[in-house]
Amino acid sequence: VTNYLNIVNEKIGFVPNVLAAFAKFPKQFEGFTKLYNSLMLGESGLTKLEREMIAVTVSSENHCFYCLVAHGSAVRELSNDPQLGERIAANFRSAELPKKQFELLNFTKKLTRDPSEITETDRKKLRDVGYTDRDIWDMSAIIGLFNMTNRLASATEMEPLTLTILCSHLEHFACWEYDARRPDNNQNPEIRDLKYNPLWFPHKILHFRKCSNCFLQY
Repeated sequence: VTNYLNIVNEKIGFVPNVLAAFAKFPKQFEGFTKLYNSLMLGESGLTKLEREMIAVTVSSENHCFYCLVAHGSAVRELSNDPQLGERIAANFRSAELPKKQFELLNFTKKLTRDPSEITETDRKKLRDVGYTDRDIWDMSAIIGLFNMTNRLASATEMEPLTLTILCSHLEHFACWEYDARRPDNNQNPEIRDLKYNPLWFPHKILHFRKCSNCFLQY
């Protein structure tokens, strides 16, 4: 568990609270991380963006703030669309999605809200826009995974890290955080003259990392 968390911290700059929570229970941690990595990062006919869109849609239905923040940020980064995560969270039907992704999220919403109402008609709609039976399995597994994590997050009052909230909600400012102590900053003309704004980043850590349209402290 410790080695895994160290690798995550080195890779993305922090340990997500969901992993920190599962780390208290090593057997569950192992099961959760293997399932998550298989479904969200493994081979699939679903793109990584589609998988993150599922996560946001499920989390929207369940009003899970923690997962909306984390996966809304991933949707924006993968789509290069600063508004898409919020549109899906609010109402994916307003996002002007391609027909294929619209049907994906329509199925996601229904399986989350009314699982007993799913019929062959729903599966046929997915096949008609190009999804295979394997894709339907994968999307259903992801929907199930996030219904579980949403409930765990809500039951335990799991909150997103402050830096993740900054990433999700301040990227439209094209914010940067500047650390004059780092010599490489002074060599980069893009960030040399940018100033630290304590209203946007009211924290003491001054290292930076690029995240979508902003630079986010780590």
